Amino acid sequence: MFLIDTPSAVDGRFVSGTPQVGQAATQLSPDWLNGLQDEISAVITASGMALDKAASTQLRDAINTKIAALISARTATTGAQGIVELATSAETITGTDAGRAVTPSGLKAALLSLLLTMDGSGSGLDADLLDGYHAAAFALLALTNVVLPITTNANGTCIKLGNLWIQVGIKYSVATDTVVPVTFPVEFPNTPFWYDTGIHRTSYVYTADAASEVIGAPTTNGMNVVNNNIANNPVIDIPWIALGLA
Repeated sequence: MFLIDTPSAVDGRFVSGTPQVGQAATQLSPDWLNGLQDEISAVITASGMALDKAASTQLRDAINTKIAALISARTATTGAQGIVELATSAETITGTDAGRAVTPSGLKAALLSLLLTMDGSGSGLDADLLDGYHAAAFALLALTNVVLPITTNANGTCIKLGNLWIQVGIKYSVATDTVVPVTFPVEFPNTPFWYDTGIHRTSYVYTADAASEVIGAPTTNGMNVVNNNIANNPVIDIPWIALGLA
């Protein structure tokens, strides 16, 4: 291809001519016109089409064919960079297309759709439920009107916080090296999972030998505690506590 170079051309450009100043209109030349048609026909035949005198869209079709081939050759894969089409939200939710790229909005829609299918009792993902119940199913708790189930008798006190039972008491005046039984105020439905003892006496002086403890494992009805004091405090009071689940 070359720029028009007839004597009436101006710097390779066509002009309409200005007779008043002696500038003629640009004349066409056979070599320029032949070069032009050769350039166009080369694009058409390179695309695999034969020149057709009756067709008027061959150049356009040839260009479109070339563009499609370039896009296909540069399609992105998991192992190569290239051109990729963006997936719609519907395609992202379906989740079976391996050739399109996911957008942030599509990912959001897909995650929401997935969560909605998993939500609910038994799904393993109760996003807005508690044991299958919505928050509206639970009455608001007015703490000023709370009355906890408390049982107190000669053995101590039992406080029931739902399934958690807390039982406390004191064994008074336990002599040194003496094991005494503790009977729980209320029998636990199950064996306590945690228990302990302490020491309570106004005149108590701590020594390294001063201690009390639970002997053996508790039952649902009670446990045994012992005064391990050796020297300074032969008699102590032993507070105890036990926690269990109903």
